Amino acid sequence: MAQENQAISFISKACIQAQSEGQSLDVELEEFFVPMRDGVRLYTKLARPAGVEKCPLIVVRTPYEQPGTDPKGFCENNLPFLLSGYGIFIQHCRGCGNSEGDCIPYINEHDDGLDCLTAMRNHPAYNGEFYLFGGSYLTSVHLSYLKDKPDDVKGAFLAVQEDNRYNVLYRNGMFKCGLHGSWYLHGMYKKKSLVKNYSDDVWRMLPASGICQAVLGEEAPLSEELRHPSPDDPFWKTREGGSDYYGALENLDIPVAIITAWHDIYPEGIINMWHRLPPAQRARCPLLITGGNHGWYNVPDLPLPLENAKIPSSVLLAHSWFEYIRKGTPMDFFPARGVKWYNLFGQCWETGDDLPSGKTPWTLYLNDGRTLAPAPTAPAEITYTYIPAAPAPFPGACGNTFGGMEKQPPPNSRYDIISFLSEPVSQPVQIRGQSEIKLQVRSDCPDTCFYARLSIVHDDVAYCLRDDICTLAQFSPDYQPGQVVTLQMHFGEIEFLVNKGDSLRLDISSSAWRHYIPHTNRRGLFADQTGADTAHNTILTGVSSLTLHMD
Repeated sequence: MAQENQAISFISKACIQAQSEGQSLDVELEEFFVPMRDGVRLYTKLARPAGVEKCPLIVVRTPYEQPGTDPKGFCENNLPFLLSGYGIFIQHCRGCGNSEGDCIPYINEHDDGLDCLTAMRNHPAYNGEFYLFGGSYLTSVHLSYLKDKPDDVKGAFLAVQEDNRYNVLYRNGMFKCGLHGSWYLHGMYKKKSLVKNYSDDVWRMLPASGICQAVLGEEAPLSEELRHPSPDDPFWKTREGGSDYYGALENLDIPVAIITAWHDIYPEGIINMWHRLPPAQRARCPLLITGGNHGWYNVPDLPLPLENAKIPSSVLLAHSWFEYIRKGTPMDFFPARGVKWYNLFGQCWETGDDLPSGKTPWTLYLNDGRTLAPAPTAPAEITYTYIPAAPAPFPGACGNTFGGMEKQPPPNSRYDIISFLSEPVSQPVQIRGQSEIKLQVRSDCPDTCFYARLSIVHDDVAYCLRDDICTLAQFSPDYQPGQVVTLQMHFGEIEFLVNKGDSLRLDISSSAWRHYIPHTNRRGLFADQTGADTAHNTILTGVSSLTLHMD
């Protein structure tokens, strides 16, 4: 077989009997190296039904498999595909698993992905059809090259990853060290070839521009990314800033299933990515929003249960999607078009052509006495101290970084967390869509940060739902200490039911450790700041408000 394809270096070939849930199949498994255009070889394994010469191929490229292989486990995990006549191949990304080279996140995936498809077109199993399968970074590797529109890619199942690199790293100019920090520095960058000196506390280091040298002993692309905190910076339109990925699905004419979860790390960006699709393409691309977190098909184990939220595994859902694309086979769970989403605490699934927004605004004022109420009290002030060296920790995350839904500490748990609490509702209130916060504030520093977190309170326990963060400079670039500024913040889309007896809590702070890098309270590029100052930040009550949208 090696003579049939000089580009591929075969390692082994075996026949394995795969068994799962009472089903079994003889599977032919091959392992080989695929050379990239620069000569680096990437490990690849292909499983297909024994005796099948040509078949549609499911494409998976991953940085997460460890060196070594589990051939039987690989075949059995993917048995639903194999039983339906698909082949599936998994390639270890550059510098990962059994592959050669250095892993530099995002940078090589465009060329490596195209080279992978080119090589597999010469494999005897190739029948002219590729189907892309991935989640998180395994989705990014496909987004990297889809602007090239390979004509033999016939469909895709892409979960929990958006296409906007800026949103992966930042929210409103605040670096997401809880998402891109440990994952990049400790986990991904040159993962096989470099010993790292990492702890999460490195994100307190000043200046931040020295973090890569401190952890890696060398500069990395992250060093440059730390110098571009504005979404309008031209850097984000370059290949280094992710231009290959952005808009990757917009010019396609193939069906793509798009998946996120309410407590995923990218729900707002993924929903925006879906909305940006032209109408004809959107009609081919259903959107699924589950009740989970970044492990989107797993239901979180919470004291506050999510009933009826369980869904089939990712393999079963992708299998049903590909069978629908190829054969028109009806799907039991996955939508053929439009949106299907889980109603948090409503404990049910809903479908529609688009996500609905609540038609009736529900405005609650941040009042004196630290209450959330439908009528404002007389204007007053709450001042607290924010110390960058001691940022406020917040457990769990709200759709912007890792952490998912978790129980929150009691209200006002620290001197620098101000909690506003509503009265329990007397009847259920259905919340849909985005929410807005109008926060009137001032500071004694030339710049600072404000953080807002929305939680639902059930039986006196709060569970985080959504958050937002911004700086004074975002709304007032020439801010002078002592000025009052109105911050227009927002929470990304979510649907949840406030059941009778439940209430809402809004926490305001100036940090959210370890989700966002601590603000120094100084003006200018944060990556270059060599020191930090203590800020005394003030919330104006009676005039600040939270507006949700209810049915």
